[in-house]
Amino acid sequence: MTRSETVHGRLGAGLAGLALSVGLADASAQAPPAPAVPLYQESKDWILACDNTRFCEAKGFSDAESAVMRISRGAGPTGTLTVEIDVPDTAESPDVTAFRLDGRRLDLKTISWSPDDATGQGQATLVTADNDSAYRLLRRIRDGRVLSLGDTRSAPAVPLHGLAKVLKVMDDVQSRSGNETALTQPGHGGVAALAAAPAAPALRGAPPPPALPAAEARALAAGVRQAMRGSDALAACDARAPTDVAVALTGHDALVMVECARASYQSSYVIFRVPRGEPAAAQVLTLALPPGLEAGAAPAAGATLQLANATSDRMQAAPVALAPTASADPTGRMTEPTYNPRTATLASVSKGRGLADCGIRAEWRFDGQAFMPSAYRQQIRCGGGAPGDWPTLWRTR
Repeated sequence: MTRSETVHGRLGAGLAGLALSVGLADASAQAPPAPAVPLYQESKDWILACDNTRFCEAKGFSDAESAVMRISRGAGPTGTLTVEIDVPDTAESPDVTAFRLDGRRLDLKTISWSPDDATGQGQATLVTADNDSAYRLLRRIRDGRVLSLGDTRSAPAVPLHGLAKVLKVMDDVQSRSGNETALTQPGHGGVAALAAAPAAPALRGAPPPPALPAAEARALAAGVRQAMRGSDALAACDARAPTDVAVALTGHDALVMVECARASYQSSYVIFRVPRGEPAAAQVLTLALPPGLEAGAAPAAGATLQLANATSDRMQAAPVALAPTASADPTGRMTEPTYNPRTATLASVSKGRGLADCGIRAEWRFDGQAFMPSAYRQQIRCGGGAPGDWPTLWRTR
């Protein structure tokens, strides 16, 4: 997208150009630094998540409305802007010729859409076909209250309360304010003035170890539970008929996941790293969360992460326990952990409720010596997507 600029007044073209350059330089020097990432915020009916590469995703939905809008954008000059609209298959199909903004017909003849697509997860999706279409759509609707996807009373709708704010924060995170690519405060700066998106950290996983025979795995898991019985690590555990798991980590060590507490749809475990054949030498596995997402991090990172109980539609004041974040903490637990030796990836999934429309997924990659944070996704507010469809806050390659 290109903006032309014209300098008016009595000053000559050269002097005016100099004045403009000085003004832009001063504005740039006074511009506040971009917000720190990872960032997670909520604003009325919208949530915004920006990861460590400054890729941002905003989602708008509410319990009262039947559609979800997702806005995603990469940072830097080549960052693509995309708007998606999801509706349940049971809802009335969107009619792009009859969209209404706050009850008034919305002319979208200049908006191009990709061919109708099905996500395969019980929803139909409308996707803008190009950057310009996404720009035009957002600038038309950003200050509205509700976008109806048809002109009937039963037409699906997207709530827009909070949209303008999250678009402004998205611009700030990607340093677009004052640039022609900004969604809320565009200026004269060209796309070439944008800094490239930060690269995701590169991680290399350890090669797959020799498999742990089933009989050895059962014996090792039982041995660790027996050896650790009464220890601080298992002191508060109350799982009945527990399901413990042992899996090979290296040719000499294994991971043993000891079930500690069981809820209606997920369980928590204490994970030990243990030498094969020496269950009494088991040590609680301690894991670090990605930078900016550690316990006690700034509110932009989600601050107190919470899960809902099984019956609530909203997140309740129950702390999320993913893993201990310091070696001195023996009580940290992980929810529904799994380890894939082929990819050297340890994952934990904490569902906010049984529908899995909110929660946290964290992943670590084993490099042969230690586990490094490799991925993190979270959605604190329930609703607005398929199970596990949570925005990304940390990514690696």
